[in-house]
Amino acid sequence: MDFIPIFHQLENLTLDQRIIQRSYSQEAPDPRILYIGIDDTDLNHLGGWPIKRENYARFIAYLENSKPSVLVFDLLLDTPKEEDELFVQVASETATPLVMAASSAPNVASYALPDDFSNAWPADDSIKKSAKNHLTHMILPIPGMRPYSKFSIVDVPKDSYGVVRKLPMYLVAKDQVIPTMALQAVMSYWKLNPENVRIIPGDAVYLESAIIKRRIPIDPYGNYLVNFRYDIVSENSPFHKQATFNNYTLFGLLIGYQAKNNGETPQSGLPDVRDKIVLLGTSATGATDVGPSPFQAESPRPLIHVNMIDNILKEDYLREISKPWIWLTFFLVAYTTAFALTRSNFWVSSIVPLVIIGLYIAAAFYVFTSLNIIIPIVAPSLAFFLLHVGSVGKQVLEERAARDHLRRTFSTYVSSGILDAIYKNPDSLQLGGGYKDVTILFSDIRSFTTMTESMDSVALVQQLNEYFTEMVGCINKYNGTLHKFIGDAIMAVWGDVAYAGSTVDAGQALRAAIDMREALKVLNARWVREGRPEFHMGIGINHGKVVVGNIGAPQRMEFTVIGDSVNLASRLEGLTKKFGIEIMVGESVYDLTHERFAFRNLAKVQVVGKTQPTKIFEPLYELGQESLSPYNTEWVRLFEEAYARFSERRYDVAIRLFEACLNEHPDNTTTLMLLEMSRNFSENPPPEDWNGAFEFTSK
Repeated sequence: MDFIPIFHQLENLTLDQRIIQRSYSQEAPDPRILYIGIDDTDLNHLGGWPIKRENYARFIAYLENSKPSVLVFDLLLDTPKEEDELFVQVASETATPLVMAASSAPNVASYALPDDFSNAWPADDSIKKSAKNHLTHMILPIPGMRPYSKFSIVDVPKDSYGVVRKLPMYLVAKDQVIPTMALQAVMSYWKLNPENVRIIPGDAVYLESAIIKRRIPIDPYGNYLVNFRYDIVSENSPFHKQATFNNYTLFGLLIGYQAKNNGETPQSGLPDVRDKIVLLGTSATGATDVGPSPFQAESPRPLIHVNMIDNILKEDYLREISKPWIWLTFFLVAYTTAFALTRSNFWVSSIVPLVIIGLYIAAAFYVFTSLNIIIPIVAPSLAFFLLHVGSVGKQVLEERAARDHLRRTFSTYVSSGILDAIYKNPDSLQLGGGYKDVTILFSDIRSFTTMTESMDSVALVQQLNEYFTEMVGCINKYNGTLHKFIGDAIMAVWGDVAYAGSTVDAGQALRAAIDMREALKVLNARWVREGRPEFHMGIGINHGKVVVGNIGAPQRMEFTVIGDSVNLASRLEGLTKKFGIEIMVGESVYDLTHERFAFRNLAKVQVVGKTQPTKIFEPLYELGQESLSPYNTEWVRLFEEAYARFSERRYDVAIRLFEACLNEHPDNTTTLMLLEMSRNFSENPPPEDWNGAFEFTSK
């Protein structure tokens, strides 16, 4: 698409935005460059345009003693004037290298090139072939200046919006290489001769001497992509506070140096020009050398050459990613995501491509700002978007038919949450029942039966509904499936119809449980203020293989999970009361999540109906959220040390450590249980083959 003009222009606009965005944080320009602009004030004080050349003579003479490295005139001084004699005389006497401007010209006899026109160097065959046009007519500096200066090309080809983005690094005229102004300026600055310059079209211009090594990238036609970093803007511009070049006016310098030569103090400070590249150009309103830049509609054209000089001095070049690589990556990503999203729901299929486009644009801005790499934005983004619009449109039609079928099939089920989950991933459901690895959560309100006997039934139902609303909200927040309410108990499952992987599902269940614990704290605080009783709950979580599907009779079906792992989750919930904690998980959940969550060891237990013991743990918090822990970190470390000694059968040490734990939490049931057992075992050690498990014979 980038060959279509409108897309090419849109791409250029995005490039301008990247340049602007980068300017907010970029470093200052190279201090070896000084720009002097001839503005409207100069024209008013110096008699209008064209400025008398005696002013240029004074400019050269005044700066002579300050020893600049090179003076660059971005001015076409081609028409002889009466005052040229003084100008030429000063030029012949100065020791400062001078670079003058030259330009291509229409085929008019007065601009025809003389045989001895050039102070450049011969072009080899590769350079001749790279040049689109060989100049036969040029605008050259006045003849008197040619022996005392080197001239350079100031042609600035523009795009359709008038913005200059690429400049020829050289032109060819009469088989001679005419360097662009920036190249000639740095050659003079580094005192390089043509022998120190090697040009390879499509690769680079190489500057090579015993001291200087530079590689300036160019395209096959000798064009250089300008890395436009700095502009000079008015105080009304949003960019006026950003870093830019040191900028002075010609009239201000002339007045300042004249005062200095007369022994007076200049009204404004004079710049330090020693060892600098000083460039003089026009910036007056309405001048032909003013036009749009990435920053503003009216920018001095000489700043293009100044930016190029800055680029070369700092080796600060732009790089364009090869278009074949861009489109190869586009097709790979576009069709991979289209295939991957085929079975996703409408919103995922719609939002993911937009997110990918957003990330791509953000990456394009980042690599431009950080690495000077240009990645095209418009064409790949639009093509990616259109491809996915077609894919989503097809998917919408297919999903509509599938949704109608699912709704008819599952309309008899009472849980809208389950139905929504099936809509998200219809292929994950096996209607006849099937085995899946899931995470099961059971929660229950402690002593609820007692509460029903002492509370008003209407108030109890209202409070219970508030409780269920918060708890179910936590489950939904972390993509759990609410299976059922069993009186005051809740059963939720992860991985039954919306499987994200065992590790992810177990982690989501733990997050939901911790959120439930925190939400109940908030509810209890409010209920106490309102004079209502507190609720205390227990949560058991287990992970394992279960049967998922429709269970029941033809008259009444229920979508649920059954299996030994479900039973263990229920048993763990029951054990929370015996251990005096709110959340308990089995060993399978711990194994899946211990790298992301902090736990406290509790014990080994052998529950009713199980022949093998299982380790149980209390989840404390997700790493990075230590404030949610029921205990401080040092206490947990002390408890873990005590538990480790208990497991090693070093009961005397365990007793001392458990007693220390009770200093901070004297009512901690688990600590009291382990302390009592440690004391018993200290006097009556268990048999050598004891498996270390607490045995519970009731549910």
